[in-house]
Amino acid sequence: MGRAPRDPAIDGTIVPAAAGGSLMFTPDISLQTLRAMKERFGEKIYGRYGFADAFNPTMVDDTDVIGIDVALCFRRREFA
Repeated sequence: MGRAPRDPAIDGTIVPAAAGGSLMFTPDISLQTLRAMKERFGEKIYGRYGFADAFNPTMVDDTDVIGIDVALCFRRREFA
């Protein structure tokens, strides 16, 4: 994984919606990032409705999916 963040306020949470929302601006990097997240974390981060809203590999799994973030990713994909 790497090392611990220098800032203690950073807890290691990964936010796929950030990469998905950036598709229209950085399609190559965003797709590469989303693929890497899915490959590395599998079903913990990607499920029935797509990517989880956010994911922290060191904490308890949360299966919630927030529709507005998923919609943002789909909308941005149209413009990529």
